[in-house]
Amino acid sequence: MTPTGSNKETSIIHHSHNALFRALCSLFMLLKTILNTAIPSLRPQDSVAKALDLMEHNRMPQLPIVDKGELVSMADEFRLEAYDENSPLADVIHFETPLLRGDQHLFEVLPILNDNLEVLPVLDENNVFLGSFTAKDALQAFSKIMGMQEVGAIIVIVINAQDYSLAEISRLVESNNCKILSSNIAGQLHDPLNPLTLTLKLNKEDITAVVATLQRFGYEIEAAFAHKPIQNSEQERYDLLMKYLNI
Repeated sequence: MTPTGSNKETSIIHHSHNALFRALCSLFMLLKTILNTAIPSLRPQDSVAKALDLMEHNRMPQLPIVDKGELVSMADEFRLEAYDENSPLADVIHFETPLLRGDQHLFEVLPILNDNLEVLPVLDENNVFLGSFTAKDALQAFSKIMGMQEVGAIIVIVINAQDYSLAEISRLVESNNCKILSSNIAGQLHDPLNPLTLTLKLNKEDITAVVATLQRFGYEIEAAFAHKPIQNSEQERYDLLMKYLNI
């Protein structure tokens, strides 16, 4: 049935708000949205001493070297200490850094955070330097995207790849009036017998019923983290027995 009158207007507004929300969420995941304006940049003509002082003042082991809007290289504190402090950065051998684009998704940068890179520069599609962000900035943004800052519990499930169905797991979780805020899976999905580790962030702290339902359907709960205590079936039976004996 086609909405009419105020119902139609409400439907349009609701749809617009949903579209705007999806667009904002998508935009938030781009690297250009997590740039840290507090990170300074260096120039090729700056001295090693100035670079080291700036790094110490900002407590950053790396800083970008930028010339007329173009990223020249990255200065590294450890490497600079081997040079004369009066030497210009243009005469110093610096290390190469991954080329990151402002329209790249945040998830794409997470694997390179293990490469001992504290500061990462970002370029636009024309190789113009946009700014930088730190590994901490990336992790904080990732935490917001994954709903880790929301109140709720975390469940870790071990399951074979061939048995994995997020739709089925979601159905079981939601049958207990609970929602999955985010999920993360570790393992190889292409191997049907490979054990996967599925981590779920839920929107409730009391997840006793959720855990019981998942276990009843054969899911192996490796761990559960919640502020409220999680009662297992053995504890429930023991409590009932004690209650009966007291009577």
